Amino acid sequence: MRPLLVVTLAAVVGCIVDLDPRRDCGDAYVDELAGEECEPSQAESLAGYCPAGEIPGPGACDPTTCRFVPDSCTRCGNGVLDPGEACDPKDTNQPSCLFGGVAQCRSDCTIDQSKCARGCGDGVVDVDLGEECDLGPVNDVTDKAAPVDCRELPGPTAGRPYGSGVSTDCVKCMWDRSNCRYCGNERLENLDVVADEQLHIDFDSKIKALPEVCDGDQADPKALSQYCQDRCDAGGFTVACAFTCADKCDEFLEPADDPAELACCTPSGSACPNDEKGELYKGRLPCCGVPASDPPVDRCSEDWTGNTLSLRVCP
Repeated sequence: MRPLLVVTLAAVVGCIVDLDPRRDCGDAYVDELAGEECEPSQAESLAGYCPAGEIPGPGACDPTTCRFVPDSCTRCGNGVLDPGEACDPKDTNQPSCLFGGVAQCRSDCTIDQSKCARGCGDGVVDVDLGEECDLGPVNDVTDKAAPVDCRELPGPTAGRPYGSGVSTDCVKCMWDRSNCRYCGNERLENLDVVADEQLHIDFDSKIKALPEVCDGDQADPKALSQYCQDRCDAGGFTVACAFTCADKCDEFLEPADDPAELACCTPSGSACPNDEKGELYKGRLPCCGVPASDPPVDRCSEDWTGNTLSLRVCP
């Protein structure tokens, strides 16, 4: 009888069913008993998990656990152009190119214009076409953008950059320069320069440069001499003095009250500032640019052979 008992027990053991099935993610079968919710290879297994109007996005089914990833739900790809989307891959109205070519809607609902013909208004700055800005199809009118420092923009006159101002308008794919100024470029745009070179702020030559009396350390000699005459007791001679240029380069700011800080002097190339006795006028210093020496030498009071006092010129 013992052999029969062994056979019977063996038969019973062979029929035992595993009541704790192991998950086999990726076998194309959603094993709910093993805790699986979906299969990565079966899109239909993701149905019903996302809210109305949304669809499962890439990676919605975890490839390791075969469980649904709630954060994967998206509106991109639902066939409707939702807020924030430039296009939708499932939308029947696909994007087009403004200037010819083929545009495509990417899987992330952005537009691929790499195969579109280029032109002003396509939203891409095409340097080869001479564009400085491109804010999209509204570029036929003035459109606001982030401020651009005028000093970063080329001026219409070679070798004369802008010195101040900002531009926030993109017009016909060019930055508007109506608020740009030459003031601050350490170059003097005085009346003579403006008249001779016909400087313009914008490329359409509609806005001309404003004349300057100073720019940084530069000053128009005539304007500066007129400014310094009374302050330096110049007696009608051309004179220069220390100055501070206004922010708009259109005037000199008042100097300190201390006469010594005025640094009144005679500019190089101007008539000597001596009176009829050969002495320097009150408050005048030796010629500008004369090297310092001990004792100080007034080059304008030296005796130059062949010149009368009134014709001597400060070196």
